[in-house]
Amino acid sequence: MQSLDISILKTLTYFDIFSYPLNQDEIIFFLDKPATNGSISSSFDRLVKAKLLCKFDNFYSIRNAAELIKRRNDGNALAVIQIKKARKVSRFLSWIPYVKGIAISGSLSKNFADENSDLDFFIITKANRLWIVRIIYSFIYKIASTLRIKEWFCLNYFIDESELEIKEHNLFTAVELSTLMPLKGEKIFDDFFNANSWVNQFQPNFKPCYEYMNDASPTILKRTIEWTMNNKCGDKLDARLHLFFKKRFERMTMENKQSEKGLTIGAYKADKHACKPLPQYFQPKILMKFQERFKIVEAKYYQVINKEKALVQNA
Repeated sequence: MQSLDISILKTLTYFDIFSYPLNQDEIIFFLDKPATNGSISSSFDRLVKAKLLCKFDNFYSIRNAAELIKRRNDGNALAVIQIKKARKVSRFLSWIPYVKGIAISGSLSKNFADENSDLDFFIITKANRLWIVRIIYSFIYKIASTLRIKEWFCLNYFIDESELEIKEHNLFTAVELSTLMPLKGEKIFDDFFNANSWVNQFQPNFKPCYEYMNDASPTILKRTIEWTMNNKCGDKLDARLHLFFKKRFERMTMENKQSEKGLTIGAYKADKHACKPLPQYFQPKILMKFQERFKIVEAKYYQVINKEKALVQNA
């Protein structure tokens, strides 16, 4: 059972980076081993008894910090409101030509929000039309900024249907991918999750959740605009916009200006089929922090195990 104990501690250590306790079902969802409530309950009892885990109501944490539960409950309550808002915004975004799928990402996809949270969207576009979508989205973002609602339209992650696989295969991307909340485009998200089956190496208990999916037929205006651009002119426009954004992001990154949240402005990777935050600006920091914390947690676990073995041998 030691390997299962370690997996539980590993999962809770990762989410402790974000000060986010988990309940039993969530731990199983993120666990790196197949498990059920029945098979895992004895591990929880053992770890709590050994004071390697702390239990507050239905939540577990590696920290003895009851204030984390209030923070989580408050964040969950606000997330309910924010998810409703995100669903309304996604209805508007789905009218953009060539948008095939929309999902909630970021902290809100983990059912958490605070007063500084943005609405982060993960968007899948038609093949070779990503940069046309990106320029339209940029205009919408500028208008939203003028109206002081830019946090409703966070420019987060875009891919197109021709390359659905996420290239970075690690714990961070596995958690981000598995917690996506698809809102529009069930068929394309079926294809997306199939293309990213590597996530099961990190989370074998993962199953996509379509709880918030609400598809609708494309509007006549959207179909008309797409029809007029389904030609070589559309191909050339997308290619030119890709080059424009690529140069723009490179220039902005070199300027090293910081946003209000301390992030590097323009730190995006501009591939032909993907527009996403540069992984080196965030992922390595999270993964390194996780590894450092888990070394301490794991060492403490084996100290307890060895002490118990010594007591048995001396009895």
